[in-house]
Amino acid sequence: MWLVYGFFIGTVTGEHTAPDDRQIKKWPYCNFAYVKAYLYNLENKLYGNHAIIKNGQLDSTVTGAGILLTPPQVEKVLEATNKDIGGLIVGLSKSYIPHHGIVFYDNTHQPVAYITLCFDCEAVRVFPEIPFKPITKELSEKKIKKLLDILAIYKKIILETGLPVFNSPFDYREN
Repeated sequence: MWLVYGFFIGTVTGEHTAPDDRQIKKWPYCNFAYVKAYLYNLENKLYGNHAIIKNGQLDSTVTGAGILLTPPQVEKVLEATNKDIGGLIVGLSKSYIPHHGIVFYDNTHQPVAYITLCFDCEAVRVFPEIPFKPITKELSEKKIKKLLDILAIYKKIILETGLPVFNSPFDYREN
């Protein structure tokens, strides 16, 4: 835990810390300098092209300059993302209309990884992708609860940034 925090602080302040091979083996599989949360896709018109980063740039539907996550928030995002989230990647409701993104940047301010989130659809997408076992049967109530608890971690962080989370995709259009 302290190594991740120390590396994050070192990269934000411009200090260079040797990469920890154990961290590179975990998502996002690369070093990063800082992380921002964004609101996007307010018109719900991305239709299957939901990546928040396209051709190395923020999607044109992103609103605002993003909110810088604190080191403890980043650590929570990493911890949640490195759990078994295959059920969230597939999506608990099988639809996907994301409105929130978390983008990881390197020290040259280039995006190196991202997570998109649809709280209404109870789903996430991550890039780089995380390998997971195909889901071939209905998830147990216990597994669904674990996945919803992970989704709640992401939601709490988004709400801490001050970005809104609405109950319906259509509520984003009105704001």
